[in-house]
Amino acid sequence: MNYLKIIFFNKYTLIAFNYVLPLVVAAAFIFMWFRFFPPDQGFWKEPLLAITNWGDEQNLKITDVEVLGASEVLDTQISLYLTEELRKSNLNSLNLDLNQLKKGITFIPSVTDVELAIEKNGVLKVEVEERIPLVLWYDNKQYHLLDKDGYSLDTVTNRNTYYDFFVIAGKDADKKVMEAMEILSVSEKINHHVRGLVRVGQRRWDVIMDGDRVIKLPEKEPLEAMRKLKVLDENENLLSRQISILDLRIPKTIYVRNYTNQ
Repeated sequence: MNYLKIIFFNKYTLIAFNYVLPLVVAAAFIFMWFRFFPPDQGFWKEPLLAITNWGDEQNLKITDVEVLGASEVLDTQISLYLTEELRKSNLNSLNLDLNQLKKGITFIPSVTDVELAIEKNGVLKVEVEERIPLVLWYDNKQYHLLDKDGYSLDTVTNRNTYYDFFVIAGKDADKKVMEAMEILSVSEKINHHVRGLVRVGQRRWDVIMDGDRVIKLPEKEPLEAMRKLKVLDENENLLSRQISILDLRIPKTIYVRNYTNQ
């Protein structure tokens, strides 16, 4: 009896019964199970396939959209467009045609270029080059919002919405946006008096100021003419006088017409 007690209550025997034996039984059970039920057959096949597909789907899912380089308005436009396209694809990146998405985004007038990429974490990254509105072009009784290249971004129905934008007018004025902006940059100290620029004869500019005053610029070197006028105004307060027309078209000469001389 004491002999059996020693055997069954020996610490090594207890370890064998408590730890080794359960492991051996479990290993034998698993071996027999896989022996008669291989993983690629029977009821294993569907669960394993489902698990594999689920993992693939998680790796292919679009988890988020990141738009870079866009203003708040453009960001909203792009997000609305992509939301609909992603819904159609069920958020699966394999169902997305990035070239088609790019065409759809560049169709938005204020977009000049866009690059798309799907990051490893499932984020659809959208890098946008946006056209920046600079000036209003008044043509055919409508205001058009133009960028530096003269590209029309939108038709403006309410002039007051863009009250701080300068206005240009005249035929082909949209092709000379940067020249108009350079003229306005030279005259920045008097720009609070400037109402807009009118392209005359597709050759030169008239600067229209408040009080219906007009500065006639030459066809060649209009920026130099504006610089000279700027210096003259600083020294003589020329633009504060009762002048209706300043004609700078003749080199080295300024023709002045006062209101009383009309």
